[in-house]
Amino acid sequence: MRQQINVILNCQLFEMLQDRYPELLTSNQLATAFEEVHALLQEVTDGAESFSDKYRVLTFVTAFVNGINPRPKDELVKRTIKILKECIKAELELLQKHLIYPSLFAPRPDQSPSPLYWNNDKYTKRDLIELVSALGASGAIVDSSGKPISYIQLVKLVSSKLNSPISDKYAYKERDYVTNIKHNSTAFLEKLVRSLENN
Repeated sequence: MRQQINVILNCQLFEMLQDRYPELLTSNQLATAFEEVHALLQEVTDGAESFSDKYRVLTFVTAFVNGINPRPKDELVKRTIKILKECIKAELELLQKHLIYPSLFAPRPDQSPSPLYWNNDKYTKRDLIELVSALGASGAIVDSSGKPISYIQLVKLVSSKLNSPISDKYAYKERDYVTNIKHNSTAFLEKLVRSLENN
C-alpha cells in the first residue's frame, strides 16, 4: 500500500502542482502528467489489493491533494487540482460500487494468451522500455478517440502482448534511466535503424 502511495505522489504532476513557478507550466505539460496519475489511480481501483487498502490509498492521495495550496492567480494549477479531486472522487465511488455490486465487475473469461514474446535471449527489458518510451513520447499510439495513450497504458499493452511482465515501478525507473543517460540513450533505437537500413 505504501509503495502505491509513493509511486503516485512521486509522479511528475505533483511536482508540477507544487512548483515555485507555476506560471511557467503549460496546459499540455499538465495534461500529460495528469494522464500518468489518472492511470495509476485506475490501477488502484482495479487492482487485486483488499478494499481497505485501495480505500486507504485513494483517501491518502485525496488528503495530499487537499493540502496543495496554489496561489490565487494560478488558475491553471487550481483547475488541474479540481479535476484531480473529481477523478479521485469518481474512483472512490467506483470502488464502493465494486463492494456493493460485485457481480457487475466480475472478470470476463480469459482470452487466449498472446502468441508473441519479447526476445529475452537477444534483447533486454531496458531495450523494450526504450522502445515503449519512444513510442509514448511520439504519440504514435492512440485510443479510439484519437488521443495518445499514457505511458503506463502503453507499457501494460506491450508487456501483455509480448508476454514480458513489467511492473509500474520498473517501467518508470527504467524510463527515467533511459531518458537521463548521458551517452547512447537511444542505443536500441539506433540498432533498429541499422537493421532496417541493412535489410
